[in-house]
Amino acid sequence: MWVGKRRIKLDIVDSTNEYAKRLISAGLALDGDIICAEEQTAGHGKGKRMWFSPEGGLYLSAIIDGKYKSPFITSAIAVAVSNAIGNNVELKWPNDLMYSGKKLGGILTEEFNGFLIIGIGINTFSESLLDGELRLLATSVEMDKNEKERLVEKIIKELNRVLRRLKRKGSTDLARRWNEKAYRLGEEIFITMGNSTIKGRFAGINEAGHLLLEMGNEKISVEYGEVNFVSDSGKC
Repeated sequence: MWVGKRRIKLDIVDSTNEYAKRLISAGLALDGDIICAEEQTAGHGKGKRMWFSPEGGLYLSAIIDGKYKSPFITSAIAVAVSNAIGNNVELKWPNDLMYSGKKLGGILTEEFNGFLIIGIGINTFSESLLDGELRLLATSVEMDKNEKERLVEKIIKELNRVLRRLKRKGSTDLARRWNEKAYRLGEEIFITMGNSTIKGRFAGINEAGHLLLEMGNEKISVEYGEVNFVSDSGKC
């Protein structure tokens, strides 16, 4: 498997992940395919939440063989993408890329018919396109076409390196790297899981990609949930 051996470039698409699914369903997908688009009309993130995807952003999906499935896969991809962008990008569990305290991008990994689809969205459009509540939560680093193409090349290079490393050596070193890039490590957080909420200190992630939460003298691992920082909520 070599990610990026075949690349499909689109001006506009509903979603690069959905395009990847159609390619797989038609029997036309190859392991390592990359789909890139300039704009998405129905981009979505975790839980089918709408992903603002105007023209000028970086929207990319990679199709890889299901043998690369791992509980750590989304965290590994986040490490790869943050490496490609630069050291100023931090990682918020489970799948957000943060820059200057705001969301710059995200990762969406989906299983489909024996393949893994890795969706990557990065805000590289004009920040003026962010308005209202989006401006409070998100940011963008505007790039021209050449800058964006160079970033795509870096991302593909890092994806290949990190996926090989995960397959051959497991997630120990990658988990350590993720924790080095962790957003607001050590702070008090709330984790919402359905109708229940728990509170503790964010202590990083483990080798399964689960969040580690310190609650008094106890440390627990959390497989899924929505993270909010206590200091942002005004709660105590």
